[in-house]
Amino acid sequence: MGIIEFHQEYGKSFKFTIPIDGLYLVQMIHPQRGYLSYNKADYSFDELYWTYQMKCLATYEKSLGQDLLAHEITAYPYWCLHDFMDGYMNLEKFSEFMKMFRFYLQPNVQSLRREFSFALSLFPGEIDRDIEEKDTIVSYDFYRYLFLERNL
Repeated sequence: MGIIEFHQEYGKSFKFTIPIDGLYLVQMIHPQRGYLSYNKADYSFDELYWTYQMKCLATYEKSLGQDLLAHEITAYPYWCLHDFMDGYMNLEKFSEFMKMFRFYLQPNVQSLRREFSFALSLFPGEIDRDIEEKDTIVSYDFYRYLFLERNL
């Protein structure tokens, strides 16, 4: 069952108002824009529930006027759905992860540099030239910056 079908069935059974900012809800499940609906991974109920909790927290922070913090909080669940403990991904996993946001990167350093050259100039140690490409990793902090910079 896809993410859209899940929400449709759940909405039929349980009627309630979700205290989530409309933009954050669209980011999650909109058929054309929603990141979770675009990604073909299967998520557990607990993962979706936790994602909703993070979106509620982001909405709360936004209601207090903390827009930047709220947007950073909305970036976090997407990363955690693919990498919960490490805080980094190798290039292959990162290029697959970024497809959720419609970035079709090849799993190599040149593709990353071509797409995100400005961001990489702000993170000089992110891609180390002395490390073999297969050992290159991308940090959560770099992804968080991309999420904010590209207004995802």
